[in-house]
Amino acid sequence: MIGCLAVSPGGAVRYWSNIKHESVFIESSIDLKGEEAVSLVKIEASRCILATSTTSQLTLIKLDQGHVTCQPIQDAPGMLSGIGRRMSSFIFGAGRPNLGGNTLHKLLVSEEMDEPEPTLLSLTGSQLQKWHIAYDDSKLIYQLEVERMFKECVAESIWGSEIDHLPALKVWLLDMELTPGGIVILGAAVNEDQSQDMLYYALGAVETKGTETPVGLASFNVSKFMQSYQIK
Repeated sequence: MIGCLAVSPGGAVRYWSNIKHESVFIESSIDLKGEEAVSLVKIEASRCILATSTTSQLTLIKLDQGHVTCQPIQDAPGMLSGIGRRMSSFIFGAGRPNLGGNTLHKLLVSEEMDEPEPTLLSLTGSQLQKWHIAYDDSKLIYQLEVERMFKECVAESIWGSEIDHLPALKVWLLDMELTPGGIVILGAAVNEDQSQDMLYYALGAVETKGTETPVGLASFNVSKFMQSYQIK
């Protein structure tokens, strides 16, 4: 029997326990306090995490014997607040990155062999956050300023310099995917001091297992793909 859970941008929740019977469903709602729901990820067969456009609200949705329960995740004050609007994942060959404020780039769930609870990984703004999601509680394991690490690797790999010597260097974190050892992040960079500005793309890996905060990127590779960049 295959079920389906859907959440509208405004927070309306609808659950079909059996998609063969589309007229039989359960409805609920979540108060998103004026924000929009943008990401819904499954933790386990009966639990999902819903994130808003600023990740200031994370909601645990439980499906239990025909009931839908929506439970806000209690986080550290201000830990996920102050994040700007979400932008769509940036794909190779697409247009220039959005230059707006901080955004929720990606939300992923990882099941680590040596950890009893599912792990939630959030790439938000310039930071990577790791959470343990228990049945009735949650805990922030660490918060990593991954954009600076990415920028340091870009500066060294492409321009052979330190970031302090490249004041016009700009970096965008665009997307994130799981790997056997952690995650890989897609990013883009440009040095606006160059007469012919080129937008470079790179992949940086982070080992996320355990509770220790990573001290740097595990690997970094610059793509051969690049495109011209026009400054507005």
